Amino acid sequence: MIPALLFVLLLAAPVQAELSLFYLEPNDKETPVGNRITAPPTVSGEYSDVLLRVRNTGPATETITVFYASGSGFRLFSVGALPAPLPAGLNMDVRLRFEPTGSGSFSGTLYLNAATFFLSGRSPEAATLWYERGGWQQATNNGEVDFGRVLANTTSTLLFALRNPAPVPVRVSSLLLPPGPFSLVNAPALPYEIPANGELRFSIEYTPLRSGVFRSNLLLDQRTFVLAGNAFEPPLPEFTLAFPSADYASAKQQALQVRFATPLRGSAVIRLALTFEPLNGMPDDPAVLFLANGTRALTFQAKAGDETLTWNSDPNLLFQTGTTAGLLRFTLTHETTTRTAGFVIPPAPPALEKVAITRTLNTLSVNLQGFDNTRTMNAIAFTWYHKDGSLIGGGPLVSVVEGPVANYFRNYFNGGGWVAQFSFPVAGSPERCHRPGDRGLQLRRLHQSPARHLLKFRPPRPFSGPTLWSIMEV
Repeated sequence: MIPALLFVLLLAAPVQAELSLFYLEPNDKETPVGNRITAPPTVSGEYSDVLLRVRNTGPATETITVFYASGSGFRLFSVGALPAPLPAGLNMDVRLRFEPTGSGSFSGTLYLNAATFFLSGRSPEAATLWYERGGWQQATNNGEVDFGRVLANTTSTLLFALRNPAPVPVRVSSLLLPPGPFSLVNAPALPYEIPANGELRFSIEYTPLRSGVFRSNLLLDQRTFVLAGNAFEPPLPEFTLAFPSADYASAKQQALQVRFATPLRGSAVIRLALTFEPLNGMPDDPAVLFLANGTRALTFQAKAGDETLTWNSDPNLLFQTGTTAGLLRFTLTHETTTRTAGFVIPPAPPALEKVAITRTLNTLSVNLQGFDNTRTMNAIAFTWYHKDGSLIGGGPLVSVVEGPVANYFRNYFNGGGWVAQFSFPVAGSPERCHRPGDRGLQLRRLHQSPARHLLKFRPPRPFSGPTLWSIMEV
């Protein structure tokens, strides 16, 4: 009895007083290893790992000269080259793998320098999982069942079989697959006993609804198998970018339409970007944008069967042209497919949008609002009339505004919009004067778009024209 007791005590002793062996558990927890390491039950053809840590608990460097596993079904990974010095307080982490090649009990030995540890493992009699893809292949827990690369919104099906290689029946209690692109077809009623050397067949369908890489876990009793598949979108059909109104001018709200030559075959994420290149180095115009979201980019989730791109079911993708001359370019992108279309907003004469006249005892104040898409307006001509339509003063009164306009746009970066104030002293009653007409101001009045589409900006600071003339009552 004494020799046997001594044998057990020796096995339970530390490796070399300074080298200690631990189980490495979650959260970096270390649990001391005794004289026996038992692997989890593992089905033939699959594997399980036991994480181990060797720590130098002594005050000086120790050298690991021997570190390996022997016996059927056991292997040691991540050891590295030996001999391996291990400084005081440091550790070496390794994986002990149990990979049985049949059912039954397995044993082996782990050697660490002069110490030995008894290894044991069991492979229960259980069904093995196989799938047919270019021939039957066994599915294991150390890999993936690959369904390949398929077109989104189509289905790929693989045939599976649960096989019993044992000479006695084996029981299958559960076969589960969470909702997603993978689904069980012809799933067997469980529990089910597979006879000796028999099999039980079923199928799994892979139906991705969009492009991407997808994975799911097939749960067979207490075992997990990873299913994987790749999906791609069908190429876009030919399409056109069209501008129905074809009114290429500033201060407009227009529509862009994207039309496909044939209906989409699958879903697609499509991006539409708007860029603007001002003429002659002028600053950018922030009013050039899509009305749908107030930016220069739209993202569409197109669906199978769509013939046009729509935003809130509307095929007219509205945008603003701003108040600056330049090039508007639209770029549509889907994966590696890119198309562009655009048009030029040409330079135009200054445009007048609003006129307001305030009358006081001896003054007429004129407030003007408009835009100049080249920022080069240099004069405004006023022609005044009596209420009966007769001309006052014999002709237009010209205000030279080149300097004020240049200064104004030097510090204004919200497009070509402007407001101006002019004061005219009047001898006589201002009520006898009529405001200048559109032609008299020599500025074209612009039709305003519906208010529900207007994007508001803070009004620019007015510039003042010189007070040069008197308007005499006739």
